[in-house]
Amino acid sequence: MDFTVESLKQNGFLGFISIADLWNQGCDFIPQKQGIYVIIRKSTYLPEFLPNSVGGWFKNEDPTVDVEFLKQNWVEDVNLLYIGKAGGPTSERTLRDRIEQFIMFGRGKRVAHKGGKLIWQLKNHSELLVAFKPLPDNETPEFLIREFEAMYGKKPFANLHK
Repeated sequence: MDFTVESLKQNGFLGFISIADLWNQGCDFIPQKQGIYVIIRKSTYLPEFLPNSVGGWFKNEDPTVDVEFLKQNWVEDVNLLYIGKAGGPTSERTLRDRIEQFIMFGRGKRVAHKGGKLIWQLKNHSELLVAFKPLPDNETPEFLIREFEAMYGKKPFANLHK
């Protein structure tokens, strides 16, 4: 897979709705199932980074990171910025739960969703697309992160852990 919108669609991903539209319309259409979700851009050029994150402070921790760190984490010529998971052996969270938390964090709310926090220092974060794919109980999203890492030599831009 080359991690473009087209290849993600061919691999069963749904949604492809902007963060701005999710803020306005909500997440009721997103399934309450275990799965994987991704944050993608339509373009691959280097974005403008914000000096301060718009993300929420959780446990009094500022989500802002240094712009140099953002530049170092950037993966050139790739649309996919983040791979997130919902549910699994250690969590009962659904795709709807996790995506709602993700977008609420981006609105500055104090929510427990630090995964993908680098997204909220991109100038045009509201234009990014969210896509998702329900997974069977025995499948976890780590395979997609490993596939990305094998192809590009590092994790997606906003995947900081595992």
